[in-house]
Amino acid sequence: MSFVDVIIVGGGPAGLSAALTLVRQRHTVLVFDTDECRAKPSSLLHDIPGFENKTPVEAIATAREELKVYDCYTAHNVEVTSLKAIDGGFQATDKNGATYNGKKVILANGVVTVFPNVPGYAECWGKGM
Repeated sequence: MSFVDVIIVGGGPAGLSAALTLVRQRHTVLVFDTDECRAKPSSLLHDIPGFENKTPVEAIATAREELKVYDCYTAHNVEVTSLKAIDGGFQATDKNGATYNGKKVILANGVVTVFPNVPGYAECWGKGM
Protein backbone atom coordinates (compact mmCIF):
# COMPACT_ATOMS: atom_id res chain seq x y z
CA MET A 1 0.00 0.00 0.00
CA SER A 2 1.60 3.29 -1.07
CA PHE A 3 1.11 6.61 0.70
CA VAL A 4 1.53 10.23 -0.32
CA ASP A 5 2.80 12.47 2.45
CA VAL A 6 -0.31 14.69 2.54
CA ILE A 7 -3.82 14.53 1.11
CA ILE A 8 -5.42 17.97 0.86
CA VAL A 9 -9.19 18.15 0.51
CA GLY A 10 -9.98 21.54 -1.03
CA GLY A 11 -8.16 23.38 -3.79
CA GLY A 12 -9.01 26.97 -2.91
CA PRO A 13 -6.57 29.55 -1.54
CA ALA A 14 -5.99 27.67 1.73
CA GLY A 15 -5.50 24.24 0.17
CA LEU A 16 -3.23 25.50 -2.61
CA SER A 17 -1.16 27.57 -0.17
CA ALA A 18 -0.66 24.49 1.97
CA ALA A 19 0.24 22.45 -1.11
CA LEU A 20 2.83 24.99 -2.23
CA THR A 21 4.45 25.09 1.21
CA LEU A 22 4.65 21.29 1.31
CA VAL A 23 5.93 20.65 -2.22
CA ARG A 24 8.68 23.23 -1.77
CA GLN A 25 9.89 20.93 1.02
CA ARG A 26 9.61 17.93 -1.38
CA HIS A 27 6.62 16.33 0.34
CA THR A 28 4.33 14.37 -1.95
CA VAL A 29 0.94 16.07 -2.07
CA LEU A 30 -2.41 15.09 -3.53
CA VAL A 31 -5.05 17.85 -3.80
CA PHE A 32 -8.73 17.14 -4.37
CA ASP A 33 -10.99 19.93 -5.58
CA THR A 34 -14.43 20.24 -7.18
CA ASP A 35 -14.19 23.85 -8.45
CA GLU A 36 -17.05 24.90 -6.19
CA CYS A 37 -15.22 27.88 -4.73
CA ARG A 38 -17.58 29.98 -2.64
CA ALA A 39 -15.78 33.13 -3.82
CA LYS A 40 -16.63 32.53 -7.50
CA PRO A 41 -19.58 34.96 -7.54
CA SER A 42 -17.24 37.76 -6.42
CA SER A 43 -15.93 39.99 -9.15
CA LEU A 44 -12.62 40.59 -7.32
CA LEU A 45 -10.72 39.15 -4.35
CA HIS A 46 -9.44 41.24 -1.48
CA ASP A 47 -7.15 40.60 1.50
CA ILE A 48 -5.21 37.72 -0.10
CA PRO A 49 -1.60 38.83 -0.67
CA GLY A 50 -0.58 38.60 -4.31
CA PHE A 51 -4.18 38.36 -5.52
CA GLU A 52 -5.65 41.71 -4.54
CA ASN A 53 -8.16 42.82 -7.20
CA LYS A 54 -7.88 39.55 -9.15
CA THR A 55 -10.90 37.39 -9.90
CA PRO A 56 -11.24 34.15 -7.92
CA VAL A 57 -10.79 32.19 -11.15
CA GLU A 58 -7.53 34.06 -11.95
CA ALA A 59 -6.17 33.47 -8.46
CA ILE A 60 -6.87 29.74 -8.49
CA ALA A 61 -5.50 29.33 -12.02
CA THR A 62 -2.28 31.16 -11.08
CA ALA A 63 -1.79 29.02 -7.97
CA ARG A 64 -2.39 25.82 -9.94
CA GLU A 65 0.15 26.87 -12.59
CA GLU A 66 2.76 27.56 -9.88
CA LEU A 67 2.26 24.06 -8.50
CA LYS A 68 2.55 22.25 -11.85
CA VAL A 69 6.36 22.53 -11.86
CA TYR A 70 6.62 20.25 -8.82
CA ASP A 71 6.65 16.55 -9.67
CA CYS A 72 5.56 15.70 -6.12
CA TYR A 73 2.20 17.50 -6.66
CA THR A 74 -0.89 15.82 -8.09
CA ALA A 75 -4.40 17.24 -8.42
CA HIS A 76 -7.71 15.49 -8.90
CA ASN A 77 -10.92 17.28 -9.87
CA VAL A 78 -13.25 15.01 -7.92
CA GLU A 79 -15.13 15.09 -4.64
CA VAL A 80 -13.80 13.17 -1.63
CA THR A 81 -16.80 11.42 -0.09
CA SER A 82 -15.12 9.81 2.91
CA LEU A 83 -11.97 9.83 4.99
CA LYS A 84 -10.96 7.22 7.51
CA ALA A 85 -7.97 6.45 9.68
CA ILE A 86 -5.94 3.40 8.62
CA ASP A 87 -2.61 1.96 9.73
CA GLY A 88 0.03 4.48 8.75
CA GLY A 89 -2.33 7.38 8.08
CA PHE A 90 -5.60 8.03 6.30
CA GLN A 91 -7.58 6.77 3.35
CA ALA A 92 -9.64 9.08 1.16
CA THR A 93 -12.35 7.70 -1.11
CA ASP A 94 -13.61 9.76 -4.03
CA LYS A 95 -17.14 9.79 -5.44
CA ASN A 96 -16.10 7.24 -8.08
CA GLY A 97 -14.97 4.77 -5.41
CA ALA A 98 -11.22 5.22 -5.96
CA THR A 99 -9.11 5.23 -2.79
CA TYR A 100 -5.96 7.17 -1.94
CA ASN A 101 -3.66 6.83 1.07
CA GLY A 102 -1.90 9.64 2.84
CA LYS A 103 0.21 9.94 5.96
CA LYS A 104 -1.52 13.22 6.86
CA VAL A 105 -4.71 15.04 5.80
CA ILE A 106 -5.46 18.74 5.54
CA LEU A 107 -9.12 19.70 5.35
CA ALA A 108 -9.21 22.96 3.41
CA ASN A 109 -12.64 22.58 1.90
CA GLY A 110 -14.04 25.75 3.42
CA VAL A 111 -17.54 26.37 4.52
CA VAL A 112 -20.99 26.34 3.02
CA THR A 113 -22.79 29.66 2.74
CA VAL A 114 -26.34 29.56 4.05
CA PHE A 115 -28.28 32.61 2.95
CA PRO A 116 -31.08 34.16 4.98
CA ASN A 117 -34.57 33.80 3.57
CA VAL A 118 -34.60 37.32 2.12
CA PRO A 119 -35.76 37.77 -1.47
CA GLY A 120 -32.84 38.72 -3.75
CA TYR A 121 -30.14 38.17 -1.11
CA ALA A 122 -28.53 35.12 -2.74
CA GLU A 123 -28.50 36.81 -6.15
CA CYS A 124 -26.57 39.78 -4.70
CA TRP A 125 -23.98 37.64 -2.86
CA GLY A 126 -20.49 38.50 -4.08
CA LYS A 127 -21.77 41.26 -6.31
CA GLY A 128 -22.79 43.98 -3.87
CA MET A 129 -22.52 42.64 -0.36
